[in-house]
Amino acid sequence: MTALTPNTNNPEARKRFSTVLIPAAARKTAKESHDKRYLELKEKRKALWVAPEPKVGVRYRVVNGRNEGSTGTLVWSGKTKWGTRYALALTDKKLPNGRYADVIFLRPRDVVTVNLERDVANAGLAVEIANLKVYENEVFETELMRLYEETAKEWGVSLTVLLTRTTECINESINRTAEYVRSSSETHWACDGRAYDQVARHLAALDREIKDARAVLAVIASRLA
Repeated sequence: MTALTPNTNNPEARKRFSTVLIPAAARKTAKESHDKRYLELKEKRKALWVAPEPKVGVRYRVVNGRNEGSTGTLVWSGKTKWGTRYALALTDKKLPNGRYADVIFLRPRDVVTVNLERDVANAGLAVEIANLKVYENEVFETELMRLYEETAKEWGVSLTVLLTRTTECINESINRTAEYVRSSSETHWACDGRAYDQVARHLAALDREIKDARAVLAVIASRLA
């Protein structure tokens, strides 16, 4: 099947495979999928904000500074002794000489074009990025069950039998670890200095292991239900 499956009939090796190696492989796949998707979405958002060449008459929105949130029409752009600047007319009001009355000068980085379609797309991508943890969990669940199905087939047992036995073993491991954390927490206060911090980190890592194991149990339980 896959290189992940051990070619052994040793009960302990199979126990470790089903309770440790399979979940670890599923988490790795899920994390890789999460990171790949994040980079894709990040690049899409970046592409949305590529500034076009300035063009007189285009509407801009101020995104930095005291005029943040204001919108105006580009009436001039060019080089000044302070660098490139955009001149935005906030209103159509003009002076007797024909120039716009309400004009502000801004750096290009402080404005973006008014573009509803881009803003909607950007908001959608932001939501996708915010929900990437949900996406990662879905990939984890799918990959976890795929590996269990392949393993059951390779070992010549039913999926139900494999998942039931795996659940029993994981519960045993959780109980042992939880008891160790409980007893260690009772004596943790007696440690000094670096030893105290090391024990604290160790116990925190064990708590995460328990949390991860329970996540596996939840997926299995949903399949067995």
